[in-house]
Amino acid sequence: KPDALAYLQPSQIAQLATSPLSGLASSQAVQLTKAQIGALSAQQLGAISISALVSLNQSQISGILPSAISGLSTDQIQALGAAGINGFNGAQLSGLSGSQLNGFTSDQISVLTSNQVSGLTSQALNKLTSDQFSLLNPEVVAHLTASQVKGLTTDDIANLTLDQQAKFGPLQIAALTSQQIQSLSTTFVSALDEARARAISAIAIVGFDTVQIQTLDPSIISRLSSSQIFGMTTTQINALKDAQVRSLSSSQSPGLRNDALAAFSSDQITQLAPEVVGNLRPAQVIALTSDQISALTIDQIHHLGLSTIGGLSAKQVSKLTADFILTLSGSQLSAISRSSISGLGSTQIQALDVYGVTCLTPNQIGGLTTSQLNSLSNDQLKALTALQVKALNAKDVKMLSADKQLLLKR
Repeated sequence: KPDALAYLQPSQIAQLATSPLSGLASSQAVQLTKAQIGALSAQQLGAISISALVSLNQSQISGILPSAISGLSTDQIQALGAAGINGFNGAQLSGLSGSQLNGFTSDQISVLTSNQVSGLTSQALNKLTSDQFSLLNPEVVAHLTASQVKGLTTDDIANLTLDQQAKFGPLQIAALTSQQIQSLSTTFVSALDEARARAISAIAIVGFDTVQIQTLDPSIISRLSSSQIFGMTTTQINALKDAQVRSLSSSQSPGLRNDALAAFSSDQITQLAPEVVGNLRPAQVIALTSDQISALTIDQIHHLGLSTIGGLSAKQVSKLTADFILTLSGSQLSAISRSSISGLGSTQIQALDVYGVTCLTPNQIGGLTTSQLNSLSNDQLKALTALQVKALNAKDVKMLSADKQLLLKR
């Protein structure tokens, strides 16, 4: 009899058929202990009437076994209301099926606490629809674990409310995959602060599309780590706006891959801070295209290190403008390698002027071709030192006119 239920041991409750439980009155249900309720199976729990079920307090509800909670119907779950849902713990919520979780009302979703949701597995959390996920309290979102975040769908990420976005901190962002990154709204991306932006993994950053990249504030671009810069694709690099390119710092220079450097347009190259160009390694500079070399500004040239200039190829040297040549210091001129000095054309040779020629090392002078020697003016030839003249290739000297050969006598 239902009246006798209150006196049964949990082990006896577990043996009951569903019929005695279906007739359970509210006045009888409130007398059941937490242990007795914990003995109920999914089938037994599903047999309890809605009126009896809603009479249970939170303590009693917390006694339902996670394995039994699957027996609740959608009507039973909704009848529990927001107050009844507050009695569930994370383990119980994880025991619910997708259809049961989808049956939660808006009020029930919105009252879920961080403690409850923290107990959900990523698979259980993923059972919520995107619309339901957007109803979660922002404080709940702020406490999602890395594994829970990885389990979110791209729709969940895309539908984050403004309040939820504000609570999506570095720990959550660090767990995002590239696919999830791509689903972030431009509103979310534009609101990223330094801590959250730097939390994006170098692997996941490739998920940003060009619109998202251009949405990033230049001040945030300047705070990205060199490893994040290294992780950016050539498409992302090429999409950077002028203000974003100007914001890049010298500490980020090592993160620019060769193919990423080559992806910069000539206009973008001119926007790089001179310090950024000056901090490029020789192995990076060799990746610059001829058009990019030609686009370098005077200030950028002044910041090029000797080892960087020494890494220029003959093809790159051939693209140096006369103005570029004129702005090189004596030490920069002497840093050009012997094999690359042959890339200088007649206009460039003449742009060296007398001072520039005297700055060339004997080794560089020895690398000049017959055509380059013929391009030297009389004043430049007369300015050559004895050591430089001695380094000239005898065969090339013989190809010079008699007048020019006389100028080389010391």
